[in-house]
Amino acid sequence: LAGGVLAACGSGGQDDSNGIATATGAEQSTAASADVSILNQALAVEQRAVATYQTAAQHLSGARRRTAQHFEAQERMHVDALSQAVLALGATPTTARDRYALPPLSDDDAVLRFTMGVEQIAVAQYLDLIPKLSSQNLRATFASILTVEAEHLAVLREEAGQEPVPDAFVGRGT
Repeated sequence: LAGGVLAACGSGGQDDSNGIATATGAEQSTAASADVSILNQALAVEQRAVATYQTAAQHLSGARRRTAQHFEAQERMHVDALSQAVLALGATPTTARDRYALPPLSDDDAVLRFTMGVEQIAVAQYLDLIPKLSSQNLRATFASILTVEAEHLAVLREEAGQEPVPDAFVGRGT
């Protein structure tokens, strides 16, 4: 995925457009700047997800802990891919916070509710951000990440005893 993101940003090819279809250098610069801002917004969402699953794994046991650890690893891959995309555009990736606000996580149900909420926010963010990207390749990368976030949400819903896929379409309020 990270290699695909780098390719999406134009690394290694003859085309200097960074995957952005614009007519002038000024338009390219503006579009790349907007894409960097969008990438950093998504990066902040992913960094929060990493912290969420680190915390979730500390509160869960058995198969649920293994699932949280697996999801954390996938979120880290998203962080790495998005960071590489920002760097490929010549910018600095946003850094993770030292701490994130967490609700009381007194039992497995509380952990599941919290992680579902984080995934719902991620899905909504990606749905909002995808059409704002100027690069078709970055839109494809975001769509791929969005799909994984929706898969995480389905697994978490099932663990919580809910319908894993309650709707035919993913929406902002998923």
